[in-house]
Amino acid sequence: MKEDIGGNDQSGSPRSNEYLLVRELTHRINNEFASVIGFVSVLTARSSSDEVKEVLAQVAGLLHKCSGVHRALEMPTYSTVVDASCYLRALCQSIRIAKLDYRDIELVLVEHPSECIRSGAGNWA
Repeated sequence: MKEDIGGNDQSGSPRSNEYLLVRELTHRINNEFASVIGFVSVLTARSSSDEVKEVLAQVAGLLHKCSGVHRALEMPTYSTVVDASCYLRALCQSIRIAKLDYRDIELVLVEHPSECIRSGAGNWA
């Protein structure tokens, strides 16, 4: 199976089509986050109420944090060795920031060094 630099399988197999679909969905979700954040920013700028501006700024902040969780969940593009404990730490930190901090919930991760090989086709070993 042949892969280009971007991790795209050139065989046209169902597996490569699934990977391409996941990458496209990821791209579209990122665009939607950016679009909604931009919309909230425009509403904030147009508002004359300081209270509304403050609430909309909090909404935009939460959307940024949620997009951080989405980024942490993205598959690496290239075949690479991934430090699983580092990956999980970043993912847990993103979840904590987006979902738990404002609820005063503490998330504790006990780490053990571990490596996983991530292939460009979406496989973890």
